[in-house]
Amino acid sequence: MALPTLTAAKVYPADLVRVPRSPFGLCLLGLLLLPGTARTQEPVGERLQEGSAAIQAARFRIHREPPAGFRVLLPPRFEEGAVYGVRTTPLLAGRQWEHEVRERVQQRRSLQVRSRLLLTLGLEAQPVERRRRRERLADIPRPEDLVEEERLPPPEQRGFRAVSQYADLGLDLSARLEIRFDELRNARCAAGDFNDPASGCRGGFPAPSFNEEFRVRAGGIVGDRVHINVDFDSEREFSANNNINVYYQGLEDEILRRVEIGNVTFRAPASRFITAAVPTNSFGVQAEAQLGAFEFSGIVAQQKGSSIRTREFTIGESTTPPVQVEGRDLDFEQARFFFVVRPQAFPGYPAVDILNIARDTLPAALQIAQVRVYRLRAQGGQVVGNANLGGIDAVATRDDSPQRVGPFTWELLVEGQDYYLDPSATWFALGSRLGSDDFLAVSYITVAGDTVGTFPSVNGTGDALQLIHEPRTGPNLPTYFHEMRNVYRVAGQGVDRLTLALALRVGTSETPLDQQGTYLARLGLALSTDLSTLDESNRVFPRERDPSNGVPLRDLYVVFPHLEPFADSARLEVGERNDSLYRTPSYLLRTQGPAPRFSFQFSYEATGAGSRSSLNLGTIQVRAGSERLYLGDRLLVRGRDYEIDYGLGEVSFLNPDALFSGTARLRAQFEENQLFDEAPTRARPWASSRRLGSLAD
Repeated sequence: MALPTLTAAKVYPADLVRVPRSPFGLCLLGLLLLPGTARTQEPVGERLQEGSAAIQAARFRIHREPPAGFRVLLPPRFEEGAVYGVRTTPLLAGRQWEHEVRERVQQRRSLQVRSRLLLTLGLEAQPVERRRRRERLADIPRPEDLVEEERLPPPEQRGFRAVSQYADLGLDLSARLEIRFDELRNARCAAGDFNDPASGCRGGFPAPSFNEEFRVRAGGIVGDRVHINVDFDSEREFSANNNINVYYQGLEDEILRRVEIGNVTFRAPASRFITAAVPTNSFGVQAEAQLGAFEFSGIVAQQKGSSIRTREFTIGESTTPPVQVEGRDLDFEQARFFFVVRPQAFPGYPAVDILNIARDTLPAALQIAQVRVYRLRAQGGQVVGNANLGGIDAVATRDDSPQRVGPFTWELLVEGQDYYLDPSATWFALGSRLGSDDFLAVSYITVAGDTVGTFPSVNGTGDALQLIHEPRTGPNLPTYFHEMRNVYRVAGQGVDRLTLALALRVGTSETPLDQQGTYLARLGLALSTDLSTLDESNRVFPRERDPSNGVPLRDLYVVFPHLEPFADSARLEVGERNDSLYRTPSYLLRTQGPAPRFSFQFSYEATGAGSRSSLNLGTIQVRAGSERLYLGDRLLVRGRDYEIDYGLGEVSFLNPDALFSGTARLRAQFEENQLFDEAPTRARPWASSRRLGSLAD
């Protein structure tokens, strides 16, 4: 008996149905929701009731071709010829299974390595299983996410598919480009300023300035062997903190075990005979290899921006720390030391030793009996009132140039309170630096009775002064040479002068090019009996024999016996001189001045009370993890014996009473990021070892 067709299943549009990937889920969906027609048969002439035996015993048949308007989306493994397809063989199924297992093992290995790299970079890595579950669910769209116009899934993006098959990289990049235009207008221009493009007297806009800043952090693996670790920021204050490292990691049975390019660290074998180290901030190539029982490692790198320091401290009731201060030939003490008279008038100029000027040996015009110093303070926009009120109304001029300042109200400075006057009365030093926009003038009376200026002490009419300093001027004006450039600051109060030492170098050498003596002796700063020791009693100002011990100056200064020491052709060769230092205005020295050639390294012990619970290493920007603190032969452990602030170089002892009993000597070895480097250093160390079995290496 023929039976008509009966639809007994609820039908959904095919675009809203995704067949599960498992065979069990496929069968369940086929019984319940698979698009198609579920057909059964009923006897002719009989109307089947809902729940009848005929309905319950109906045989379901799934059509391979769904009705029009519906479509079945099958996973790749259910397609024809796949593992669960209608046309497959055990061989094809086995190959498919092997391919999937290898792919899953490789994915898991890459995810684990990537997680470790992200943790190294300080990034949080998602658990592997959670990320896998999210990736599987992300492939199944929800019905409410599909719209009428997007029934079919969009085509797969294949732009980086080839790269993703061989690399697993994480990248964080940000960049910024700044273009700046600025205009400087100078309302007080002298005749010589019009030839200076930076003076602001010409007007108009200069060429634009470009500033590129970028930051990149990357980490990952390429091809299972090449590892990438990059942390670079162009805005970092110390470039030595940037890290670029790419290395190849070989297998255990390969000859070439590891090759690193970028920031490398040479790992020397542990030995009590090795007392030095190679700084970690070395940029180059390092390789490790193994050939039988022999292991080799070597490095070819250039080191710049950091150096290893070793310092010793005496710790008792207080701490006496050694201090090291570095400087350059450009860092002379500005706006403090000035000549009263024209320095070109001194016999033998510029070979003039200001600490040993005898008045009786000078020409009559330079033998000064009395001096008065005047200052004209600049009026800032935020200053209320006139800072020079109560002063002396006068005009400051020069007899050897057209310079003229005034009439203005000048402040009369007090000797011993505002400045120190040398016994020769030919030069003075201010207690505090002169402002960048301030003027200086003098008036004096010679031993012969001649007067320069009107020598006013109270306000009057028609007073005149001699101008000795005008801000932002160059060597084309005579006032430029009144400021000294041969005085360098050492330190402030609390210095044990007997421990003061100075090393003067060009690059890393203290020996001149002719290999005769030292630069310290060549430039007149060393003892006659020891060419490497600073003559502290004669070349460090103020000296014990100076009037009032140099009051009001409170700092110590090294004074060269020559006004232009680094341009002295009688003592230095052409490759050693830095003549431009004495021809560049102070306000342009940092931006348009010459490159530094000589470097200073002052070392001394600071005096005064201090707590033994803390210790200052005397530097900033200590490289993290590079410190080694030895109390006798014992190596202190960070976190148990002490804590350290790497940015300030401050060490805090957790239990100082248990560590220090009486007076102890502490040796600190650390690596610091230097503020500047004259020349990078190159390193080519290598190490080898041979395994001798289970007894020794």
